[in-house]
Amino acid sequence: MAKSIKNDGFSLSWLLVGGGILILGLSVWLAMAKAGGNDGQSADDAEAAQIIAASGFNEGQRKGIEAIVRQYLVENPEVIEEALTELQTRDVRGRVDAVRADMEKPFFGAFIGPIDAPITLVEFTDYNCGFCRSSMADVERLVKDNPDVRVVFRETPILTASSQTAALWAFAAAEQGKYPAFHRALFNGGRVTDSSIAKAAAAVGLDIEKAKTQIVQGSYKNEIEANLDMMRALGVGGTPTFVVGDEIIEGAAGYDALQAAVVKARGAK
Repeated sequence: MAKSIKNDGFSLSWLLVGGGILILGLSVWLAMAKAGGNDGQSADDAEAAQIIAASGFNEGQRKGIEAIVRQYLVENPEVIEEALTELQTRDVRGRVDAVRADMEKPFFGAFIGPIDAPITLVEFTDYNCGFCRSSMADVERLVKDNPDVRVVFRETPILTASSQTAALWAFAAAEQGKYPAFHRALFNGGRVTDSSIAKAAAAVGLDIEKAKTQIVQGSYKNEIEANLDMMRALGVGGTPTFVVGDEIIEGAAGYDALQAAVVKARGAK
């Protein structure tokens, strides 16, 4: 899987998840212990003491709560794993929801499947990405097997200069209503070059002169930047990346993983 977008947000989100669990599981008795402190108590310790005092619990009650919480977590350590999973789910859902409306709206005809399908799978893709190329058959099979699924392609040329050139031509193909055929032809053509782009464009009957004008006059580069911004907001940095429902799948996960994610998204509706 290609990685080239700097991504500090993803690491930070996981730091917050881990920190959240520590606070959830340990804050009660750690705060109590600190609140009982000494003359060298820090500002944080003093704040914890104020929170505990406001709770109305006396010393004996606090010790009892501490013992109960500690024993419960020792006897049921799976609770921590469950909480981590739930925090991860909420974190991913929040990142997806923040960009979902724009992300699931295709650029003209840059999609396959029914336009009004109730389930949308988004793929962030680069034409020089071998894993994207190998995933193409899985994606097309997914649409064939699931009439309620539409796949929206988001051009994210992150590998080479020719990736960006290919993406610009793909946008022109989308505006001419020939995106799926061009997308397929370009991936089938192997490594992207000016020659392979021209060959794919000719093969699908693209109006070449019109496409050149579209590329010069259009706002395609802004579209690419918007797609890259979406990736950053999602906390991912490589292609292919798939998003469906509340799930983010990085890399060439294969048909079964994509199908399972679709089934999960369908069940959530």
